[in-house]
Amino acid sequence: MKRGVRLINRRFLILGLIAILLGIAGLICLGYASWGNWGMVSPRGMMGSKNMMGSRGMNEMMNIMMRDYSKSSYSSNGERIFLTGENDKGETISNSMMPSGGHMGQMMRMGCANCHKASGKGGLLFPDGKTKSANITWEHLQDHDPPYTENSLKKAITKGIEPDGEKLSNFMPRWEMSQDDLDDLIKYLKSL
Repeated sequence: MKRGVRLINRRFLILGLIAILLGIAGLICLGYASWGNWGMVSPRGMMGSKNMMGSRGMNEMMNIMMRDYSKSSYSSNGERIFLTGENDKGETISNSMMPSGGHMGQMMRMGCANCHKASGKGGLLFPDGKTKSANITWEHLQDHDPPYTENSLKKAITKGIEPDGEKLSNFMPRWEMSQDDLDDLIKYLKSL
């Protein structure tokens, strides 16, 4: 009987830890900006500072960011990476906001589309109420000054550096992927 009670207690402990980790991930995704790393002034940020987005904007952002873009088949490895943050081997690709290791990385995977939308045209308003996700369609990137090249786009994706050397917003994750996966992603982005 004691063994059965210990098993039940262990399950509740594991479920409790998962709930706590999900809560922490939510705080990281929604509240991290409040502590100054992304240019905001105070922890009260999301709860009504005058330059914060309202609850409607926050709901819209969460609906897009938490959307599951998975589908039964993909036209390419690049499309799969863009939509899901997972390559054709089923490996979750790490980024500076959500490392792939452990249960949390597996449960909270995200791809480029979670911020830049499936079209790549961006426009998602972030918690600071001012920053929008960029249009990353190849045509638009060619209008950038200076224009993006394949190499400068790889640098933006992995290091957060624009073609002119400026640092991208901290809302942009720094992705850690193999050269083959990065090449496949660039090829897909050029098709948008």
